[in-house]
This record gives sequence, structure tokens and C-alpha cells, in this order.
Amino acid sequence: MGAKPLVVVDDAVAGAQALFGEFGELRRIPGAEIGASDLKDANALVVRSVTRIDAELLAEAEKISFVGSATAGVDHVDRGLLARRGVEFAHAAGCNAMAVTDWVTAALFDAIHRSPQQWRGPIGIVGVGQVGSRLTRRLRALGLEVLGCDPPRRILGFQGHDLETLVAHCKVLSFHVPLNRGPCSDATVDMLAGKKVRGLSLINTSRGPVISNTVLRELKEGAAIVDVWEGEPNLDWELLAARGPVLRASPHVAGYTQEAKIRGTAQIRAALLRHFGLSSVVDAVANPDSPQERLDLELRCGESRFDSPLAALVACLHSVVNIQGDEERLNDLVRYEESTRARGFEGLRRNYSLRREFSAYQIRGAALEAIGSQLSVPLAIEGEEHRGSARVQSHDGCNLRDALESLGFSLGKGDG
Repeated sequence: MGAKPLVVVDDAVAGAQALFGEFGELRRIPGAEIGASDLKDANALVVRSVTRIDAELLAEAEKISFVGSATAGVDHVDRGLLARRGVEFAHAAGCNAMAVTDWVTAALFDAIHRSPQQWRGPIGIVGVGQVGSRLTRRLRALGLEVLGCDPPRRILGFQGHDLETLVAHCKVLSFHVPLNRGPCSDATVDMLAGKKVRGLSLINTSRGPVISNTVLRELKEGAAIVDVWEGEPNLDWELLAARGPVLRASPHVAGYTQEAKIRGTAQIRAALLRHFGLSSVVDAVANPDSPQERLDLELRCGESRFDSPLAALVACLHSVVNIQGDEERLNDLVRYEESTRARGFEGLRRNYSLRREFSAYQIRGAALEAIGSQLSVPLAIEGEEHRGSARVQSHDGCNLRDALESLGFSLGKGDG
């Protein structure tokens, strides 16, 4: 096109000014406030998941030919509408997969440390795409027993189990599926409705409606780690306040790392360049997956020694993923006036201090000295108990050194 495009972008999209501003006029607006009138003269729109792309939003957007979402999920986008209008759509598939994998790893091992009989497995991974496949490889490398379930991938040769098998034989289910409202055989809304969930422990970092609040309340003797919520930003605040089945709670931030945000922006930027036939005078976006200078890990707990390799591992993970801090900030919203809680929830997400991924850190100095005595000790977290009678393949455990390195941490010189 001759003139440079007008790009409307969610002002929380990482690096938006630097990476989209050179293409023409850039109009930055908070995602929740983007309205139809803002798009009247726009040629492109770049959003996050808080902005719903539907007929109402695009009512006056006659000039828009490109919509990009700097997110992995797309359930906030009416892709059929965009296709009918001839609008190209791009999203950042897999941009936060490693971030979510890190978060689930930290949350799971925290739970194993606190209640090993309940959380050490077998573990069922529901959805083995970008996140689920990474998590499966990681947990198996750490010595945990893992079963996978992803029926849509059977046509691609995936040999897994059905959900009923996982419910029968696993103690923990972790969900990593897209939101598919159906009606179809691959619908993912309320996936555990009508199933025997008593005693199960659940992890949900996919989308809130995948595990309903009703199911969470039925978990008797089980527990849940919840990052995404049915109805958000309007949560079931009574469920959160009761604390009964919810072991850990966070405000939909499992995928929030600096690396994930950069990947997401870079993917949409590349798609926008291709769409408009533009070239860039700005240096290529820094690749967060290329070798970088490592940060020194500082143990958040302040311990100088640990009595087990599992305790040392959890301390390292929590020093990167501040699950307790996120939970405390979310729980604080319960004390707000009900009319302001939804806005508070969005504020937690919008103002979240982006963490780094495990691979950004090296462990040396005081941190290495604190965990040093446990480095060669096996984690010994494999359990023997099963919900069903079937026995599936188990995996040998690893020691703390192996575990940290498999997670992406670098152990500094002088690690013995």
C-alpha cells in the first residue's frame, strides 16, 4: 500500500512503540478500552486476550485488513467473521509455552513438596500441543509418571489415552487445551462434567471454562491449582475465599514472562510486515531463545542449607516463579467491594511484573552453596499409589543437579 498504515495496538503489548511505530501512525489504547470508534480509520489492529474481536468491535472498521493477537490463545477472536470480511488474522502460537511450562513445574513441585501422596502422580496431561508436549518431556525427565490425552492429535499419529483412562488411573490432571465451545466431539468446555473427580487433583492453565467452578467444588479429598477462571474477570469469589479445594490461585499470569511477550510481539510484527509488504529499518527483534548473559539466581527463601533435594529444588523454582506472592495479591481482591473486583483482577494482569524463564538463570555463589549438599542426591518423588488397577510405565528419578539442568538452569563454576 502507498501510505503507511494506521495501527491500533493494545498499549500493554510488549515493545509496541519500538516494533510497530516505524510502520506509520501508532495509536496505543488500553486493551479493555478499545472500541468501535477507535478503529474507524485503522488499517491494522494488534491486541491481547482482553479485547474481544467481534462484529460489534469491527462495526466501523471498514479499512482494517489485518488483525493480530500477541497471544497463544484465540478464543477471544471471531475468526469466521474475519475470514468473511477478508481480514488476515495472525496470532502468536506457542509464544508463552515455555513460560506456562515453567509455571506449572513450579506449582506442581511446590504441591508435591507440601503433599506428596496427593500430587506426585501418576500425572495426566490433557492436551499435548505447545505446552503439554513440553511439560510431558520435562516431567518424565524429572522421574514422574505421565500419561497423555489428546484425541484430536490421533490423526497426526499421537498414541495416547482417552480422558476416561486418565481420570481412572491418574491422581493429577493438568489441562493444556484450547477453548473449544463446540458442539463437537472435541469440545473442551467443562471437560470433567459428570466424571468421578473425587480425590483428583487438578491444574488448569488453559482457559477457565475448561474446568467449571462446579467441578472445583466437587473435588472432595482432592485439590486444584488454578491460574485461569471460569467467568473471569468476574470470578467466583466465594470459591476463592473458601480456599477449600483451591490449593494455589493466581490471576491468569502463568504465561507472563519477558521472553514470552517478546516472542509474541515478534511473531505479530513479522506477520504485519508480510501482510503490508513492508520492510523494516529497525534491527531484528532480539531472539529470547538465543544465548544470553545469565542472571544470578537469588534464593527468595533466604535458607543457607536444605535438608532434602526436593526442598532445594522448590526453593530454586519459587525464586523465579513467585506463586505465593501472586496468590496473596489475588486473595487481596476478596476484601474489595464486589463491584471493583473484576477491575482489580484485570489490574493484576496488566501490572504484573514480568518474570524470566528458568533458562535465564545461573546458580552460583551463595545460592549454589545453599543447595550444594543436595546436588547429587536423588529427588525420589516417584509414587506407588494409583487410582485404578492398571500400571503404566514409570521412569527412574534424577538427582538435583540433573533436575536443575534439565529445567534450563546453569550451574556456575565451582559447583563441585
